[in-house]
Amino acid sequence: MIDSKWPNRVLAAILAICFSITTFQPISAAERKKAPWLASCPQVIDLTVELPNPKTIFLRSPSGQEFKLLSKDSVESVSEPQSIIGCYVVEENVSNPNGSPAWQIGALNRDSKGYYFINAAGVVWRLSLNTESLILETEPGSPYYQKGSGFRLDTDHIKATDCKVKDYFLSSIRSGFPRNSARVPQLGVTKNLILVVDFPDAVLTEKLDLIVENVLAPKVVESFFFHSSNEKLRPTFDVFPKVIRLNSLERSFSPNATGGFFVNGVQQDHRLVREAVNIAKTQGTLEGYSSINVFAPTANSMGYYGSAFTDMAIDIGTKNIYNSQLVGGTIGTVKSSVPSWKVFAHEYGHLLGMYDYYIPANGNTGKSPGPFDLMGNTYGSANSFLGFQRWVQGWIEDFNVICNFTINSSLTHTLRPLNQIVGERLFVHPIDGSTALVVEFRADSEFDILKENAGLLVYLVDMKVGSGKGPISIQPSEQDLVINPPNDVERYATSPLSTGQFVKVKDFVVFAEEVGKELASFRVFTNAEFLAKQEAEAKAKVAAELMARQEAEARAAAELKAKQEEEAKAAADKAAARKKVTIACVKGKTTKKVKAIKPKCPTG
Repeated sequence: MIDSKWPNRVLAAILAICFSITTFQPISAAERKKAPWLASCPQVIDLTVELPNPKTIFLRSPSGQEFKLLSKDSVESVSEPQSIIGCYVVEENVSNPNGSPAWQIGALNRDSKGYYFINAAGVVWRLSLNTESLILETEPGSPYYQKGSGFRLDTDHIKATDCKVKDYFLSSIRSGFPRNSARVPQLGVTKNLILVVDFPDAVLTEKLDLIVENVLAPKVVESFFFHSSNEKLRPTFDVFPKVIRLNSLERSFSPNATGGFFVNGVQQDHRLVREAVNIAKTQGTLEGYSSINVFAPTANSMGYYGSAFTDMAIDIGTKNIYNSQLVGGTIGTVKSSVPSWKVFAHEYGHLLGMYDYYIPANGNTGKSPGPFDLMGNTYGSANSFLGFQRWVQGWIEDFNVICNFTINSSLTHTLRPLNQIVGERLFVHPIDGSTALVVEFRADSEFDILKENAGLLVYLVDMKVGSGKGPISIQPSEQDLVINPPNDVERYATSPLSTGQFVKVKDFVVFAEEVGKELASFRVFTNAEFLAKQEAEAKAKVAAELMARQEAEARAAAELKAKQEEEAKAAADKAAARKKVTIACVKGKTTKKVKAIKPKCPTG
């Protein structure tokens, strides 16, 4: 879970910087909304109608949310690309009272200065269109301004120019290249601070070191990242020497319901982290750390909780840092069915800049990486990171990657296990400028237990799909499909290809030629080539079976003839043996003929 969805930001936080933001009063004209929507579309304005506009179907926010364009004077979405000037809505969020509905609907307008986006809360983003990247980039002074970041126009097709598929949104967390350098360092030994907090009405009774070890297990997390980074990263975690007693009551952070943290215009988990840091600053130094990790073990009203904050400024005394997380509540212990350290490690993955690969609140969508990445699921037994994300992080280097622009079925590609530290370990074929076909060899290692399911894992990375929407799609072996799986972990556990197995992916087929313990080889065909291969193999099989049958029949005929000849000879010999022979027996002048099978002359 990561708090990177800018429309959920609290209005109060925005008002704190409103000196640099243009605001408008809500339009009092007839409301443009559906009955379940909790906010209306602002007025759509274009003061420079004579200027041309690109067309789109939707905008994607810097955090990956999809704002659908509504038809003119309608509350229904367009079905074909229309002028980008218009009203946009995230329909599932504008109906959510626990979120920030007024941030989920807005109008993209244009005045004499250019484009701007205004939401129903009256907050405005000034925008400029980058015609090369097709991003409506936010201008300085706009909320959460980051250079080059903004609203992305949907495009039907972008030609691939590099195997390093570019990130579509360029927000605080990313699925593609380039990695956001504002995140915690991803290489070498890094220092991170753990702050343990409790509350006046929920006092921690366990010893500080024991609760940290039993829940967060920082040494296990350090080992996990060391092995999952191919020994390129070792994050170390210092524990603040005392428990931070907050001034606020525990229940005040989630007074309505578990997970309902947007209360009275304030994001409550933000408030908790800021309060913890402000108190800690008075009791010790927070300098020299890459991240602040707040642990609230007695915050049970928050439920099963973990979240990372990559846009929220944390004042540690002499500067702001933008990498913090909060975990706690009912996440269990290291002995739970889902070990609690995995929640801590998952949130730290966001601080490294990684997406959520699961679909929130649903573990059986078919749109997560199953057990093969900690950013997808924290249960399962093969939770280290997918190879493409390792490449983005720099844990796998360019010379470890087979960059394949043109499919050539005559080539055999060979990979070493992903968790090794030498050799080629990743195959990438960019399908277009926002999608890549990836193959990696997953085998047993320190944090990956695959047993008989080791093999070639095939998946697609789609940069147009945002965090928490299913940007990774596993392509399971068609010979090991799981029928009616209870969840994605079970659905994809058998997905890796073993020797002779294959999977069809869009217009391609990945065929595993040989999968051993240290090497796995495969070929990639077009569908037509693979069909021709199968037909040729089927014909060859039929021909081989016919030849074998003919040879067998010939052998049988020869054997029958030999047997018949042998039987005939035996019969002839037997007949000859039984034939009566006449001999002449002579005694003096007397001759006597004797006829018998074995005739003998009488004695004398």
